[in-house]
Amino acid sequence: MNKTMDATKKLSDVIQVSIEEKNIEQLNLFLSSTSDVVEAFNLKTLLYLYRLLKKDAQHDVKCLHVSCVLSCLQHFLDSNIDPLIWEELVEKVSLISGLLFVISATFIKDDNIIERCTITSLEIVKISQIVANSMLTKSLEPLLKIVTSVLASNTIQLQILSHISCMLQNSSRETRWEVLPSVSGCLTNLSNYLLLCGDYETQVSVVEVLARCWSYVKEEHSAALFTNRPSILLYFNSYKFLNFDPECRLFLNEMNNSLGNEQLVYSLPCLVVVADGVTLKRPLDPLYKEFWVDFNTSTRSISFYYMPNPEENWELLNIEMENIQCIMARNSSGCKSREGKVIPAVKIDVTLKFDPAKPNLPQVLRIYPRKTHDFTEIEKNLSSKIFGDKYKIYLPMQMKYWVLMTWHWKCSTVQHLRTLFVLKVHLKLMT
Repeated sequence: MNKTMDATKKLSDVIQVSIEEKNIEQLNLFLSSTSDVVEAFNLKTLLYLYRLLKKDAQHDVKCLHVSCVLSCLQHFLDSNIDPLIWEELVEKVSLISGLLFVISATFIKDDNIIERCTITSLEIVKISQIVANSMLTKSLEPLLKIVTSVLASNTIQLQILSHISCMLQNSSRETRWEVLPSVSGCLTNLSNYLLLCGDYETQVSVVEVLARCWSYVKEEHSAALFTNRPSILLYFNSYKFLNFDPECRLFLNEMNNSLGNEQLVYSLPCLVVVADGVTLKRPLDPLYKEFWVDFNTSTRSISFYYMPNPEENWELLNIEMENIQCIMARNSSGCKSREGKVIPAVKIDVTLKFDPAKPNLPQVLRIYPRKTHDFTEIEKNLSSKIFGDKYKIYLPMQMKYWVLMTWHWKCSTVQHLRTLFVLKVHLKLMT
């Protein structure tokens, strides 16, 4: 007992000095050099860390509080402490983990800190099913409320959704069925948020959480999902999500395309994606038949999944607006820029399938507002509000006629139903 109290006292003293001097490296140095890790990982230490998080403080001091707690938890994880000890202390660990997310997401609002919270919490959840059950019970409701909050950033939402999904995956079915009735209203809000978030990656994360809750929801509260647009529930019910990524793609494409003027994510099939001279491969799956590129209106980004190598998992490439120098749509035969300028940039060429009978290409490029720059009468006639000054379109005369005909009078012949475009995205080189 004395050794335990001494270890807690030493740790709390070092934390206090680190906070006063605003230098967390002192704590990290102490943690890396101490030999009594097991003695320090006890209820008294966890109570101290919990009270530290609850203490009122200014923003910069609160960041130090959170960083100190995260450093301690990560050190305990790295020390390979017996899972049975974690299970003995799981109630307080669960409270601390949930509080870390709430403070980081609602008060600190720092993407790096929320990422540290996620990494640490994911490791804790995977210690054992008993730990995962406690984490789910203590923190599911507040985390779901944060995700659907208008104040949460996209990064915070993605990190928290990842944590929720991990808790659901690693917890027992019995625990899920005990907890989910108390958060049915949150699940309703989450399903409705799927229609409003305007970012494909976020949509995938939301669907993953809903799919992990589906066995309960389907039997007990199936009508509670998608209350703002009940027809979406029919799409959702038609998938089992056993092969998650491709089935999620099919579901979200159906859902987004059904939203009409309320659509916020536009997904276009492309033929070729070339990033900095390297041709990227589409995900290899029988259900993933197209190389989809997603235009996300809420996050002002373009994203797509690809496979670095056949043996590797899918990866997401996300191109944010602030990293874009300019966007140029051109026909597949190629056209040069009128300015003839050479921009120091990484070029990403995306050859898109464009259906002139359904003019979705100009529609999706509305993600670049307030940057209008018209070059021809056709662009002025179509919708100058859609294009930003980063977007420029160069078409030969014949192609102009086709576009003019299809957008103003619809397409009259089958041979014009498919036209190939290249979307050139120039990414700013980081210096």
